[in-house]
Amino acid sequence: MLALAACSSPRDRRNRDDACLPLPGAIRRGLVADPAGGALYWIEDVSTADYDAELQIQARLVRYDLAARRLDVIADWVAAPFHFMRGGIVVRQASDGAWRLVRIPHTGRIEVLTPSHLSVYDAEPVDPGMLVVRAGGDGMSAIYTLQLHRPRAALLAKADILLGVAAGQAVIERDDAHFAIDLETGAERPLELPDGATPNRDEAWFVAENTVRLHVMSTGEVQTGETTYHYDGKALTVADQ
Repeated sequence: MLALAACSSPRDRRNRDDACLPLPGAIRRGLVADPAGGALYWIEDVSTADYDAELQIQARLVRYDLAARRLDVIADWVAAPFHFMRGGIVVRQASDGAWRLVRIPHTGRIEVLTPSHLSVYDAEPVDPGMLVVRAGGDGMSAIYTLQLHRPRAALLAKADILLGVAAGQAVIERDDAHFAIDLETGAERPLELPDGATPNRDEAWFVAENTVRLHVMSTGEVQTGETTYHYDGKALTVADQ
């Protein structure tokens, strides 16, 4: 990330052509290498002014060709995250005050994957051809499964937050409680998280006996990890250091 925004001086660049990418300053995030190689993708903010000269900030998905040193805009008015899926890149895009999920194939023609009555808040891949989507619509926030070969959002369960997808399950938060939802059957399993745990995707971090531990929500397994941290109520320190 820093390498994209902080370049060396012009004098240094004359001696080192590969020191940095020839890009103007911008806020950039979500840097990902093209799985096929030869390019980088990221989302960057662009400032625009409307007819009344009011400043607006929009985000765009771009591709940087490393061989040609060329920056191409893939889509405007997008939001993270974006995923490399079967048939192209999947990303959220603003449309008529809501967020739709779109797929952008290599041809560049945008394909809308979600119906207009849903506004997409999050999307997590299950495999290259399937996503779990959290969206608002029909008066509720819920998660849906979406098969890319037949993009029809199938309701799975009500959910306030989609924390992640792992082991054929979606981990969600609803009414301050946590559940694992089987993606095939829709069966729910309550998740008992340790007090003070911080959930993220399929993991929940918590402190026990002054040691930071990891609770894997899809399996219930508790891990200490290769590196043990101690917490004294103020700061984290690495054990034996």
